[in-house]
Amino acid sequence: MRVMGFDPGRKKTGVAVGNSLTETAQPVLTWHIADKDWLGANFQKTLQLLIKEWQPQKFVVGLAETADGKIQAQQKRSMKFAELLRECTMLNVEMFDERLSSQEAEHKMARMSAKQKQIGIDAVAAAVIVERYLQN
Repeated sequence: MRVMGFDPGRKKTGVAVGNSLTETAQPVLTWHIADKDWLGANFQKTLQLLIKEWQPQKFVVGLAETADGKIQAQQKRSMKFAELLRECTMLNVEMFDERLSSQEAEHKMARMSAKQKQIGIDAVAAAVIVERYLQN
């Protein structure tokens, strides 16, 4: 099964694709779209292009869970993003804990070539989220 993962942020969203057979993921792109533009036509057009190219069977959206269980702004942003995915597509959308994914992405990027680093930390973090999801 092919899984497309997202690490939504205020100004950018990391996108990655993973495979359940290999339990691995690859960063696809850092989508430079602000959360205020998620309802726009550009969002839906790009989303449809990603679906057409990668043909995922499921979406995974990173959710920054907190130790105290309180809902933070980033969590609300992730939940809104997941809801928009549900509304725009017929695919299943699951939330997955993204704690420390950015730190792991930084470690991975330290071992990447300059050309590979151009994909951006957000896409690498999305790949970390997808891999964790697939291995869970």
